[in-house]
Amino acid sequence: MQLHVTGSVDPGGTTGLARIYHVGFAIRSYQLSEVECWTTKRHTIDPTGLFDFIAGTPPELTDVWVIEDFNSTGQLSRDGKNTIEMVGIAVGICVALGLTYDVVSPQARYSELETAQSRGHRVHETDALAHGLARLRRERKKK
Repeated sequence: MQLHVTGSVDPGGTTGLARIYHVGFAIRSYQLSEVECWTTKRHTIDPTGLFDFIAGTPPELTDVWVIEDFNSTGQLSRDGKNTIEMVGIAVGICVALGLTYDVVSPQARYSELETAQSRGHRVHETDALAHGLARLRRERKKK
């Protein structure tokens, strides 16, 4: 069986990223990263690290990029606005590179959050990893 990659993005000022390498549904390894996508003082968006991480994934091995959507109730903060922009940038990167993507709710990661937390990574990396693991779980149930 061939090696595949499921990628995931937890967007925000600090964006969590994960690549899960798997054969079928058996996880072989994973890579995580947190990249700073805007400066707090000037709220200047810089998606360079996000682009580099997604583009650095071999497209021929990539099944899907899971991108967390932004949910809000009430007034939208500047950070919230920037997070919405990061979701759009992540989708745009996938479209430009011809990669399959799926925008999911923040709650989609909950089924695998405890597993991801048990691995001892930073919070945004953990959230991204949980999204990727949850996607693999949903795909496995379909089979």
